[in-house]
Amino acid sequence: MKRFVLFTVFFALTLTIQARPRIIYFQTELTNATYIRFVTVLDYTDTTMSAIQVSTGDTLEFRCSGKRTADNMRNIIKPESSIMEGRWPAIGDRVLILADSSMEVRLLAVKKEKDYQFWNPNMDLLGSWFSFQKPARPTQYCLEKSPYPEYQDKDCFDGCLYSAELITER
Repeated sequence: MKRFVLFTVFFALTLTIQARPRIIYFQTELTNATYIRFVTVLDYTDTTMSAIQVSTGDTLEFRCSGKRTADNMRNIIKPESSIMEGRWPAIGDRVLILADSSMEVRLLAVKKEKDYQFWNPNMDLLGSWFSFQKPARPTQYCLEKSPYPEYQDKDCFDGCLYSAELITER
């Protein structure tokens, strides 16, 4: 019953405010990221993530203000889903972090063979939509499940793939 009430409230809000999915312009996020670091996750608090940078051994602290909301929403809406949105890495996981100048996590990525698979770790009410251009590509999940297959070469709801060779830590 609680889930039904929450869904009804969220749905009613989206109708009244004409909400839309958050559009993530991947190239802009990549270009504007102040920090791009490959790390091992050490610990979380309600609003921060501690990690060790793999290449230097430095301990870093990132802001993850959307984690609690993302965790709660994933528990309400399909926690078993393969969709990456709203997923935060487990302690001990190795991920690539894109963060802004205030160390707020913007995007995460995991290494998949020769690529990084990027996704939005924060859970937005109506989801997020990645807009990208080559050399970025859609994820396998998006290729199989996209509601708009005609746009798969530049838009995807589940992040995107990007060659690891093109990523430089900073």
